[in-house]
Amino acid sequence: GAEKWLDELLIWRELAYTFCHHRADHDRTTALPTWALDTLAAHETDPRVLYDWERLARGTTDDAFWNAMQHSLLAHGELHNNVRMTWGKSIVEWTADAIRALAVLTDLNHRYALDGRDPASFGGILWCLGQFDRPFTPPNHILGAVRGRTTTAQAARVNVDAYVRVVRRLVYPQLTRVAVVGAGLAGLMCARTLADHHVQVTVFEKSRGVGGRCATRRAGVWRFDHGAQYFTLRDARLTPYTRSWQEQGLIAPWAGAVVVRDAGTWKGATDTVRRWVAVPGMSALGGHLAEGLDVSLGTTVQRIQRDGKQWRLLSDTGADLGVFDVVLTAVPSPQAHALLESVSPELARNTSAAVMHPTWATMLVFAERPDVSWDGAFINDDAVLAWISRDASKPGRAEHETWVLHASRTWSAAHVEDDAASVSGVMLDAMQRLLATTAAPVHCVAHRWRYALPDPVAADAALYDAKFGLGAGGDWCGGPRIEGALLSGVALAGRVLTHAHTQTAHTNTAI
Repeated sequence: GAEKWLDELLIWRELAYTFCHHRADHDRTTALPTWALDTLAAHETDPRVLYDWERLARGTTDDAFWNAMQHSLLAHGELHNNVRMTWGKSIVEWTADAIRALAVLTDLNHRYALDGRDPASFGGILWCLGQFDRPFTPPNHILGAVRGRTTTAQAARVNVDAYVRVVRRLVYPQLTRVAVVGAGLAGLMCARTLADHHVQVTVFEKSRGVGGRCATRRAGVWRFDHGAQYFTLRDARLTPYTRSWQEQGLIAPWAGAVVVRDAGTWKGATDTVRRWVAVPGMSALGGHLAEGLDVSLGTTVQRIQRDGKQWRLLSDTGADLGVFDVVLTAVPSPQAHALLESVSPELARNTSAAVMHPTWATMLVFAERPDVSWDGAFINDDAVLAWISRDASKPGRAEHETWVLHASRTWSAAHVEDDAASVSGVMLDAMQRLLATTAAPVHCVAHRWRYALPDPVAADAALYDAKFGLGAGGDWCGGPRIEGALLSGVALAGRVLTHAHTQTAHTNTAI
């Protein structure tokens, strides 16, 4: 009503603007009143449920009502004033302390809210921690004397079912169905981002599993990371994910000793990057990203054809896979080129800027550990091998003495069509020669990655033809690492959402 509207505009908005103007620490807990800091500190040891950033950001907590609030923020960029405080105070109860709570509140608000970074936005965030308020008695669990607002109490004030229907409405009505071809990390990250924005996505993958080269091969009781050996994350945009995945136990730092062999000399690696691995195998990361997505495994998309204003996908068996508004390819650049050439020659030409090189991998199991003190080695002076890894040294993999070898780019290209048995033999001989050992493995199998190393990569993090609703992405766009694949997936989803946003008439919906 008018009275409430004027109260917000003339009192609370002005109060927040004045406060932020005069307090340089408006984004830190030092801005809170002493009574609020004292009561929050006194209740820091109260038992509580802790959620990591990813579960909070995606709205996948165990509280369905709160999840709907977060979905409104994520997908629509707004939180109705009547539920904003309940949203914020719940985060205070789900984080370890006031400092962490304010950091998460600020991050989620600034990341998703249309009024993020606005002084009035800061005013609402700080109010959740006691700013512009008074102490309440008796004290609450966790919040202490800070005013409480549970989702249960909030549910008594609004029609929850109606609220959920409103916030779960389609953000972009013209973007009803999207196909993502390829369930590697780029494709999964793209699909995950779109699905979180309430876009119906179907992922098609020709293999039996997800994750692409972030893979784990099983052979009986043995497991091998025969594709990506580890990953590094240098881009700050992925820091929240890294922290969340570590808190979930999905990834862990690999502290194995890494050396470099050059000109016949072994020496310790000089880089200081942190190497991460998924637990219990690299494929766990793809499995995590695929949770809740509609993924069709063992399905090869052979052809894309125009069907009116949409696209129809056909499999290699001729099966009709459905009609979609947008089709996004997240496969190696030669495969993307083959799919796009007949429907978008310009987009296909851009995929040709990236070149992908093959890599042969050999998986070994020894009865005992070979006599070396290191766990991973970059080989710069051998005609056959480029990498030797003691897989067993990685977190969660200590049951067996498993090793992985990667051949050099030049050798792999020269022997790309050789049979796996002969390749494994040559690679084993090279390892034994380099390590000066005659130890024979009890298991020795090679695997060819036909499209493994992109070099050079495309200039853009993602390619998208907005006019026709066709796109492409992958590590051959974002950079030749797992980090590049993840960022390319987000960028590709961003291209789709940005264009859809410009084509959508946005109106506020009364609740």
